[in-house]
Amino acid sequence: MREYNYELITEEEKENIINNEIKKLEAQHWALCLMEPHKLQNPEEHLAWQQNITTLEQAMTNLKRRKAEYLN
Repeated sequence: MREYNYELITEEEKENIINNEIKKLEAQHWALCLMEPHKLQNPEEHLAWQQNITTLEQAMTNLKRRKAEYLN
């Protein structure tokens, strides 16, 4: 993570920002799971859906890892 001297946001606000971003990603993931296309009836749609799910999961994993690094 880049070093920058933030003057107007507190450590608590930074943690809240991280938590809110994780929450948004989890909400997107949950919503996508509700709309999973049928794998055999719509293979192209399912592939695109799977790619979106994978991208969200990677983003959540990365952000959670960064949160752990930041808080320690």
